[in-house]
Amino acid sequence: MLLLEKEKLKEVLRAFYTLTGVRIAVLDEWYNEIASYPEQICALCRRLRADEDTDKMCKESDRNAFRMVEKTGKQYTYRCPMRLYESVYPIVIEGRNAGFLMIGQFILSEERDLFEKSVFGKCGDGEEVRGEVRRVTVLSADAVPCIASVMTVCAEYLCFSKTISAKDTGLAEKVRSYVAAHIAEPISVQRLADHFRMSRTSVYLFMKKSFGKGVSEYVNAQKMLAAKQMIDGGASTEEVLEKLNFSDANYFRRMFKKHMGVCLRDYRRREAEKDIENTDI
Repeated sequence: MLLLEKEKLKEVLRAFYTLTGVRIAVLDEWYNEIASYPEQICALCRRLRADEDTDKMCKESDRNAFRMVEKTGKQYTYRCPMRLYESVYPIVIEGRNAGFLMIGQFILSEERDLFEKSVFGKCGDGEEVRGEVRRVTVLSADAVPCIASVMTVCAEYLCFSKTISAKDTGLAEKVRSYVAAHIAEPISVQRLADHFRMSRTSVYLFMKKSFGKGVSEYVNAQKMLAAKQMIDGGASTEEVLEKLNFSDANYFRRMFKKHMGVCLRDYRRREAEKDIENTDI
């Protein structure tokens, strides 16, 4: 979890924007924006992303950029589906990627004509749209690496000055314990979001990054692990169904086979044979 000195951070972000004319934002490790200057993305972006398909493409483009940065540990500059440029830099604290610094959106001066043609083709070329296009930050190709360097210094200063720091909340262990304690109850993305005071998107991304599974997949796997442990301890199928709150025995058997790679009957037979062998020894 990122800890922020909010007033100091706001001052730094405002200074960066004043110097470069490019919006800058801080995101946590689950890609959620937690501070920025200006607070909103540009008006043109808001217009473009009002379209559901465009918004979906832009979000996927951003997620791919974050994953690239996580993989390489280096700054990554990219162009979104609408030809706007953004750049992402990792916030590394004590050797761990704790979040991201992100700048954008801007366009390159040499690509301005193509950008305008693309926007007008999608949104029309009314005066309001033209005004929004004019307000998009335009940079020369030579200026981009310079601003990227300033962004790097900015990120390092924020960490060095403790304007941004990280707190290890042990969230993965807390989620694991919560699921174990409520394994017989319905556990949804929304339930975890409410309990841990996170957004649904944060829960989804956290589960994928921490456990490699979505919520339902993880919960089902833990249920089958609990079922296996009960069966190994001598519990009957009926006792397992009652304890884990399964109303459909056939569904339980299918899920058990999916997760354990063997049907319940064969698993019991195999474990019984092991017991006999151990008794003989």
